[in-house]
Amino acid sequence: MIKPHEVPNRPEFYMIGSGITEAFLDSLTIGATCTHEDWRAPCFTTEEIAAAKTQLNAEQAAFDALSVEEQAAHTAEGGLATTTIMKCNNGVIKTSRGFKFCQANDVAMSYAAAEQFCSGNNLQLVEPFSAEKGLALDDICGGDCTWLGLTCPAEADADCDTGFSSWVFTNSGQGLQSGNNQMKMDSDGTIYGGGANEFNAHWWFKPAGGAGQWGPQSASSPWYGAVCEFM
Repeated sequence: MIKPHEVPNRPEFYMIGSGITEAFLDSLTIGATCTHEDWRAPCFTTEEIAAAKTQLNAEQAAFDALSVEEQAAHTAEGGLATTTIMKCNNGVIKTSRGFKFCQANDVAMSYAAAEQFCSGNNLQLVEPFSAEKGLALDDICGGDCTWLGLTCPAEADADCDTGFSSWVFTNSGQGLQSGNNQMKMDSDGTIYGGGANEFNAHWWFKPAGGAGQWGPQSASSPWYGAVCEFM
């Protein structure tokens, strides 16, 4: 295990508090038969480095969640941790209900372009799988606000236009039926606003007194923007 020195007031930040970064972990020597206990030529397995990155990310998230005063106390004790710099190039950072989003300046792009915008900022298309996150998205959205990280991988009208069971939030892998769902069925037995070959979802509009309505659309449609979420 990688064990740098511990910081007195926040031993739980022993990695970021020691100045360790993901770039540093990527620079470590990888080997299958050597050991990190050999101080003359230490090396690590890929599993050890992956575990260290997981720990580093967890520490960073915990440090970012501290108050400004708590972060200052860490620094005063000699800790080297710093808050994450939020990146939102060609967009605007917006916050609501404890969630942080990056909304693109461009309000008309294809699904692929929206994904590219988010990944270029090291983010992902918003996945409002909880009611709370859905309401936060509603707070910042207007009509045709954004593509969603929500698709129908089956890519078959029989599955994707007649029910919700095949729709999945892209990165979390959570099914649409198991959480927040703001699509609805139309009187003809198909998804409201949907049609043939429409396997990607978008935030559509917000009716008076209700939650934001989502709908299916084809990935090539250039009518929606991009809202990305900070993880």
